[in-house]
Amino acid sequence: MTHDRRQRNYLSSTRSGEYCTDHIEPAALHSVNCETPSEEEQIGDTICPMYELHIAVGDFLRNSAFPGAEILLDQACGGPGQIRLYGDDVQGEARCMTYADAAILFAGEVKVIIEMDYSNVRPNAICGKLLSTAISAYFKSGPQRVPFSDSMLFVQVIQHATGDSQTHKVQQCRYLESEINRLLKAARSRIACYSIRYGKPEDFTADGSHGESLRTELSSFLGIV
Repeated sequence: MTHDRRQRNYLSSTRSGEYCTDHIEPAALHSVNCETPSEEEQIGDTICPMYELHIAVGDFLRNSAFPGAEILLDQACGGPGQIRLYGDDVQGEARCMTYADAAILFAGEVKVIIEMDYSNVRPNAICGKLLSTAISAYFKSGPQRVPFSDSMLFVQVIQHATGDSQTHKVQQCRYLESEINRLLKAARSRIACYSIRYGKPEDFTADGSHGESLRTELSSFLGIV
């Protein structure tokens, strides 16, 4: 495997929370991410297809009314920067456990983490994102440090071309959702509820078929229905 291929695989894995990119050259990130689009990745106002789901969910969250809540979005979702999640009992850069696609702060705490993935995502990637969040303790950006709530909601939004609930991938996700919630409850994790949602990017808009149900789930968990 060439050096460039190894670097590309390494950088790609950061999107699934396996690594943090604190020490990676900006030019290397530029070569594989749409966050800093190259000529090949963006022409005019065209959005990189890889992030259509992120943009759709980001716009939905930004335009939804959650009184008293603060919405955080990473660059792929149209936000200003990265959402870094840190652990407590480690030092220096080793404290960075993972990145989130989106988060909701409420009453001075991180209450909701939202991740976006694609239909070919494997169970180990799904579980890895959840676990790296579960062992984190706070969000930090500059001087701002916000602790995790003792009762959090983790939402995994998975893009599915047809949204057909009978496909094997969706059935697999439903099994994962059930088993993960069972294990979280037994472990008394700070993540009180784990939810998987699937569909096309256009489904996760204010007028989309999943937009209203997602808004209801978030509002209900935040207690602002």
